[in-house]
Amino acid sequence: KEAPTAKRSGSFVDEAGQYLGDHDGIAFYTPGQRRGLGIATGRRLYVQQVQPATNTVVLGTENSLRRSQCDIGDLNLFDPSLLTGATEVEVKVRYATPAGTATVQSLSEGTLRIDFHEPQRALSPGQSAVFYRNDRVLGGGIIQSV
Repeated sequence: KEAPTAKRSGSFVDEAGQYLGDHDGIAFYTPGQRRGLGIATGRRLYVQQVQPATNTVVLGTENSLRRSQCDIGDLNLFDPSLLTGATEVEVKVRYATPAGTATVQSLSEGTLRIDFHEPQRALSPGQSAVFYRNDRVLGGGIIQSV
């Protein structure tokens, strides 16, 4: 009702833009998803990106899901030192996934860049990223771009 175009059929493409098939609407897919795609290519494919502007879902291999960097906004920081220089922290982007070690630095007012020491699986705009040092929450924000 609120996003009727999200339920409009569109195209699955690979990372090179090659057409792979049709989907039922971008509302039914999320980055990292493998099940329920209805695409048979002889290899396991995962949702890499959902592109609302073109009503396209980009598919690729599991290795392609891993990203080492993202930018976050909508910050809520309890430790203002995160805004000065590069700071090493633990970052959690999913409840059930262990935190990853990363370096965080300010890009501009209200935006931080996270550089993970080990690539993380299926980072996606709109996800929360929470910063920790030991058991202490330092703050967090919303992933804007990967």
